[in-house]
Amino acid sequence: RKKILCVGAAVLARSPSSQKEALADPVFVDKLLASLKEDPDELLMDPLMLTALRDPVVLSTGFVVDRTTALNDLGKLRFSTCPFSRNKLRKTVYPLQILRQKAVEWRLKQLGTCLQLANMFVDAEHWED
Repeated sequence: RKKILCVGAAVLARSPSSQKEALADPVFVDKLLASLKEDPDELLMDPLMLTALRDPVVLSTGFVVDRTTALNDLGKLRFSTCPFSRNKLRKTVYPLQILRQKAVEWRLKQLGTCLQLANMFVDAEHWED
């Protein structure tokens, strides 16, 4: 999917006439929009919920999950044993700021691509009523 997004961006960057042709092609547009839904690198995925990390934390067993996976609304652990190793968990989780920053960067990149595509649709005056 990353290749589709890169190729799509290259086609759209060429000229206004190629943009209009590309944006008028529903297959091209569908594939381009689908590529925006791609998951981040495996490093930025919660291995338990299979969702993109927002606020990664390390469990006492060393496994990384999202804070919402590990903790309930009151800040208490959702489970007493590690879902990966089955070892007893300590009640503390540890934030991973570097990984959190990478997750934020990935989300900002996706948002930037969405905004760029939206601008191209508006500039090409191609949208449905």
